[in-house]
Amino acid sequence: MASSIIARITASLLRDLIVPWAISAACIALFLLVVYTFGLLAWPVCFCIFLYLCVQRGRGRRVDTDAGAS
Repeated sequence: MASSIIARITASLLRDLIVPWAISAACIALFLLVVYTFGLLAWPVCFCIFLYLCVQRGRGRRVDTDAGAS
C-alpha cells in the first residue's frame, strides 16, 4: 500500500515538476545558443522554431482527438 502511494507521488512529481522544468531549461539553453550564434537574426530563428513546435503540438493534439473519437 505504502509503496503504491510512493510510486504515484514519484510519478506525479516526475510528470508535473521535473519534466516541465527540464523542457523549460532546454528551451532557454536553445534560445541562448541561437542568440549567441545568430546575433540580431536570433528573433526570426527563434520565432520559426516556436511556430514549428506549435504546429507539431497541434498535430499531436489532432491525433489524440481523432484516436479518442473512434
